[in-house]
Amino acid sequence: MPMQPPRRGPGPRPRPYAAKVRPADGAVESLWISGRRPVLEALRAGLAARRLLLRGPVTGGLLADLRQEARRQGCLVEEVDNAVLDRVMRHTEHRGAALELAPPAERALRRELPELEGRPGARPLLLVLDGLQDPHNLGAAARSAEAAGVLAIVTGRWAQAPLGDAAFRASAGALAWLPVLVAEDLAADLDWLRGRGYCLVGLSERATRGLFEPAPEGPLALVLGGEGRGLSQRVREHLDLELRIPMRGRVASLNASVAAAVVLFHLAGREEA
Repeated sequence: MPMQPPRRGPGPRPRPYAAKVRPADGAVESLWISGRRPVLEALRAGLAARRLLLRGPVTGGLLADLRQEARRQGCLVEEVDNAVLDRVMRHTEHRGAALELAPPAERALRRELPELEGRPGARPLLLVLDGLQDPHNLGAAARSAEAAGVLAIVTGRWAQAPLGDAAFRASAGALAWLPVLVAEDLAADLDWLRGRGYCLVGLSERATRGLFEPAPEGPLALVLGGEGRGLSQRVREHLDLELRIPMRGRVASLNASVAAAVVLFHLAGREEA
């Protein structure tokens, strides 16, 4: 019997974003992201920025560009020393820039997708994540998805990597631009996507159909499983087909985010062929 997600009692639902919360009531206070490129893209994308911390003194280069962009957006800018940035971010990989964002609003799949599909030039290609748990894989997959012209990423609510600082840094800022939509019940929402005309394609090492065989026409949703376990059985039961990437080397596997990049660019290339 397929494993079902555990039933949850009353209380706050898991959040797709990693944010600082007030211990007393669990309310989200803010989301901090870091890294020069992710911060710059967040500012350019118009995310709700509250405060920018820069390693001072700022004399030029990309840090000066960040300061200029933040001031253009009306965001408070503070120059601080490295120790402050280390303490705020709780790591040393910030590269001299940290941005405080207002709590991002969750974007529900069924509410948001029709609006995205109606935008000029929208490409009906989705990346669906079935339990991807490493935020670095999530960010790297988002970076490739945004570059390939994916319309949106779809995630489940359970056992999913949070969209926090690590994911933003790994995405090189792509998560500032790429919509991330949350499915309440991923398996059921796959059926909803099929009803909207999407072909549901899973990526699996066990698939008999190779990636370079003729690809399906029309809207596509590529479903990527979690690290190690791959696609969950419950999700596999709702797919239209599964694809595998042909391997010629001795190590017959790819990192999840690399596999996503290979398949997304192949599928996106149908329109240019």
